[in-house]
Amino acid sequence: RTGELRVAGVKWSQAGAADYSTDPSNPTGFWPEYMKDIAAQISRRYGKTINVKRVYFPDSVMVVDAVANGTDVDMSEPYYYISGFHDGKPRIEALHYSCVTVATSSAFESTSTSGITSMTELYNRIVDGPNRKVGFIGQG
Repeated sequence: RTGELRVAGVKWSQAGAADYSTDPSNPTGFWPEYMKDIAAQISRRYGKTINVKRVYFPDSVMVVDAVANGTDVDMSEPYYYISGFHDGKPRIEALHYSCVTVATSSAFESTSTSGITSMTELYNRIVDGPNRKVGFIGQG
């Protein structure tokens, strides 16, 4: 819709590891290039340019709340799946429905035209072939 993938994060830096403060639009460190690749893949798939727009919050609690509310941002930076809690649950469990980097064994997305509505149907389609396109992220 907007041509933007709004990604929540915190401006921070740690020498030798990451820097989201010096140039917030072009951070370095924990996988910022991953977000560019995600936007590029979405752009190719839908034939529309999608740009990453980083939205910064004062702290991690506000980042996770923004993702949970889904109003000001579309997702968090990929490293947010590591550690931390939201509403008394580990973040990875509390927000698994929206996690593009981890997901869970019972969470997946498919096109509305595929007719796939369960893990069993997805499995059967993959096994039946021929050569189904399946996206999987195995390294972050």
